[in-house]
Amino acid sequence: MYVEMEPDKMGNHSNYRGVAVFQIGFDEKGRVTGADAASGQPLGISHLMAAVSRWTFKPLVVNGMKKRGCGKLWIRFAMRENVPSTEVLKGPAKE
Repeated sequence: MYVEMEPDKMGNHSNYRGVAVFQIGFDEKGRVTGADAASGQPLGISHLMAAVSRWTFKPLVVNGMKKRGCGKLWIRFAMRENVPSTEVLKGPAKE
């Protein structure tokens, strides 16, 4: 699983952290097909959503066939002096 967060490109000295919960859908190649934020700090969610297209997941394998999947994803995030960091706490491919 690969999840990242966009840096603050406005030049603000942003400093915040928290946990965001997303409802995620992904295809048989692990690419995100849909993402909705269920909860979290608004600035963090904004920067996470900007990076959603680059997130990838391990596809589900059923009887040897790769399948689509979906689930909730908990992400711990931090932005310190415009440098983002993320850690997946729990998600569809990490339970």
